[in-house]
Amino acid sequence: MQELEAAYEGTQADLSRLNLNIKNIEAELNRDRDRVAHLLAVLQRLQTDQPPALALRPDDSLAAVRGTLQMGAMLPPVYQEATYLAKQLKTLSDNKSAVAAKGTQARSQAEALRTARTSLDHLLEQKSADQLKTEAKLSGLHDVTEEIGRETTDLKALIDRIATLRAMGIVPKG
Repeated sequence: MQELEAAYEGTQADLSRLNLNIKNIEAELNRDRDRVAHLLAVLQRLQTDQPPALALRPDDSLAAVRGTLQMGAMLPPVYQEATYLAKQLKTLSDNKSAVAAKGTQARSQAEALRTARTSLDHLLEQKSADQLKTEAKLSGLHDVTEEIGRETTDLKALIDRIATLRAMGIVPKG
């Protein structure tokens, strides 16, 4: 029972931690919504097939090269931001999957705990009933021994009387 309770409490703590992580990531994404939207727009534009810089300005190859260099210098931070965003989204997805799995585990543990508690309650009731029966037998045996004690005057008569009662099955052997 204690192991089940400890496992259930551990699962609940994991669920709380995961839910907190999800809230933090979602809050960060909401805070940076404009930055994320801008980043996605830049990435979308980069995905389109744009003509080479020389095709845009065939008369000025130096300007085309400068434009290409500037674009190339701009891309690493954009890709870093995209990588960071992808990691956040992956972490968010992983946490949501883990919450679903831990939720299933918590429900299973809660059911096992309910079953164990029901079983324990049944065992305690049975133990209480057995204890009442034992106390009743003990009281009856005590009454019989007191009666024998009153009826007998010496030790020899007491031993004979107990042997007779044992033979009749009233007093247990041993």
